[in-house]
Amino acid sequence: MIKRLMFLLLFSFFICASSGNVWPAAGDPVLEEKTATGDITTTGNVEGATLTESANAVPNSTDHLGFFALTTSAQLLGVLSDETGSGNIVAGTGPTITDPVITNISPDANFTITQNSVTPFVSENASAAGNTLYLKQGNVGIGTSSPGNALDVLSSTSYLTQRLTQTKTDSTLQRAGIVVQHYTAAEEPLGLIMARIDATTSVIGIGGYTSSANAATAINFYTGATSTTTGGTIAMSIDSNGLIARKVTAGITAVNPGGQGDGALVANINEVSTVGTADDAVTLPSAAAGLEIRIINNGVNQLEIWPASGDNAGAGANNAVTLAAGSNVTYVAYDSTNWEQF
Repeated sequence: MIKRLMFLLLFSFFICASSGNVWPAAGDPVLEEKTATGDITTTGNVEGATLTESANAVPNSTDHLGFFALTTSAQLLGVLSDETGSGNIVAGTGPTITDPVITNISPDANFTITQNSVTPFVSENASAAGNTLYLKQGNVGIGTSSPGNALDVLSSTSYLTQRLTQTKTDSTLQRAGIVVQHYTAAEEPLGLIMARIDATTSVIGIGGYTSSANAATAINFYTGATSTTTGGTIAMSIDSNGLIARKVTAGITAVNPGGQGDGALVANINEVSTVGTADDAVTLPSAAAGLEIRIINNGVNQLEIWPASGDNAGAGANNAVTLAAGSNVTYVAYDSTNWEQF
């Protein structure tokens, strides 16, 4: 009996629990708790209600991350071997994230962004290809991933690419407009184009129309010889008094010998300064209903005036008329073929 007690005392110095108990075999005396100052190695189980290390609880295989109640996001990131993958980490139902770097969002259904209880952005999944919004280098693209201007809209709906609306309510007055920032910031903007439509009338105002915008001091209309002509030339202008100035060509020299198609006139008002010999010629443009052409003969000889091919200037189709030196005449086309002389 004395030998057995000596053995148990020696054994208790080597088998210890951090703060729990070491349970003896059935029938053996209960050992008191011991504190170890070195390592404990065992091939069996160390049982206890709570295991501790330096007064801190030690987790076991059934504990979850809630065991580490004070773990920060930075500490969690430090033990992740790879922050990519197919798994998910849910941080909360409404977490606040500061300065996130997001390279792509691929929602499977409708996608919205809400701020202060307002939803300023909605993307409908069914039509996402048509209403894609791109922000690129300060430009906004709608339907295009490479906007070349501040606003670049690409749409397959023909002319109906943009719509300005005051309200979507049926049978209601609609007003809309486009303005330009004034030179003086405190002033109302310059009215570029305005529109108003009610039950019986629809009005477009260019260069003003509303007291909320300053009116233009001049409105110029430009045209070009081809679809690649930059700048163009003034075809008509309206000044601040409402006077209309039309396109003028002066200093024209009549063609000798002249015939149909020679000396084509390209302005509304044409001053022929040189008629070297009698019946030197000019040719009217093709007739178009409402087109008005004035010809001034400041030459010293009679001027011959030809219609365009197939047209009638008053002497029958494809025949010339004449204009005496020092005279002028106005032709108005009343259809696509015939000119009337005034």
